[in-house]
Amino acid sequence: VRIDRKREHSEIFLSDISVPNGVSDQLYDIGLIQHQLFLFYRSGLLICYDLDSRKEVYRRALSEYLSAGTYGATSYIVFTDDCFYQLCNGPQGSVMLVFDTQLRQWRAILETKLWLNDLSIDKDHSIWVCCRYGLWNIDLVQNKTQYIPTLKLVDGRRIDTEVSTLCNDNQGGLWVGTANRGILYYHPDRFRFQNIGKALFPLRDDQSFYVTGFSEADQGEILVKTNAGTYLYNP
Repeated sequence: VRIDRKREHSEIFLSDISVPNGVSDQLYDIGLIQHQLFLFYRSGLLICYDLDSRKEVYRRALSEYLSAGTYGATSYIVFTDDCFYQLCNGPQGSVMLVFDTQLRQWRAILETKLWLNDLSIDKDHSIWVCCRYGLWNIDLVQNKTQYIPTLKLVDGRRIDTEVSTLCNDNQGGLWVGTANRGILYYHPDRFRFQNIGKALFPLRDDQSFYVTGFSEADQGEILVKTNAGTYLYNP
């Protein structure tokens, strides 16, 4: 469905999207880049449509680039002006890819046996990817990849925990959501993580606490989405 907010009007843009090849396939995600609509399917199929004509421009399949065991379970997409980054998890491993919309092809950036949870891009176009055992920082400009299994805090402590979600704010900081260890904040100028611990949230002592997402609100406030509700954090 395409929605025109100005005219308060909606219309069917595409129909039968659940059977792109004549067989049932689950639509995982959609996105827009430069008047083109991209549809991502569980099977690894990508279809690009022209937003004005509604005609198919091209299609690609992940099976041309990857083994079947590294995708199909989940797919998470982050778009930029001319490309998108994609996290895929499968029964035999996981991969982070970049798809160039000009070349119309994928390139694998990171491959691992670990389940990948989330992806975020900072203002310097550095990529952060998290998993059950820490996170990665990937600099595509300098072709450098750093794996960070242990998070070092400003007070000297170290935290080994699952990183469930990530968010880069407008000030260049990185917000890190964990499993039962609260939230962490990292700024490149400090080179250490600040811990906003579980104890600061109104929870029972025995209550599990998983951060599932972030959103930046007005005046630098951060909405923290968790299994125990949504909180507003004022730095």
